[in-house]
Amino acid sequence: VCMSMTLRYLVLATLITTYGVPAQSFAADGEVVSLMGTVTAQRGIQLTTLKPGDHVNASDIISTGDRSIVRFGMSDDGFFAMPSNSSLRIDQHVLPKKTSEKKTGRAFFSLLKGGFRTVTGLLGKVSQDSYKVVTPVATLGVRGTEYQVFYIPPTAVAGTVRKGSLSLFVISGTVSVTATVNGIT
Repeated sequence: VCMSMTLRYLVLATLITTYGVPAQSFAADGEVVSLMGTVTAQRGIQLTTLKPGDHVNASDIISTGDRSIVRFGMSDDGFFAMPSNSSLRIDQHVLPKKTSEKKTGRAFFSLLKGGFRTVTGLLGKVSQDSYKVVTPVATLGVRGTEYQVFYIPPTAVAGTVRKGSLSLFVISGTVSVTATVNGIT
């Protein structure tokens, strides 16, 4: 079962990398592109079962159930793929009001459980201060990056960088990881 889900996740990640997500059509912070199984968005005290085409917004907690995966795009052309038993909160997703003010946007997320694979959009490419992912044990900062990360309770974070660089801010310093020529770190 675990190998089957890993294979499904890899196929989904390959499709995302190959075809991307046309973000210009979003009226919200993001939109569900595809999913398998049960995927929910917690909005305050309301729990909504998501389907392709549904919007996701700041403060939503997106969660995948057993044997479930989801792919969603963000309005800045970024996208996420989440495997089974994962939870990600969209803390802030603010596009700049003008193209000339790119550094005023923000994309902040919290990985609460499990993991995700992502390619950052505009907000992750402009300024390292504009994009971050918080986990219970570390904060990740990126710049123009394609990466995946997993929270391993209670005290570890693991991941890989395929493109760009990733900074991991931990209690006693920073660990920087940069992709190599073949994408293996």
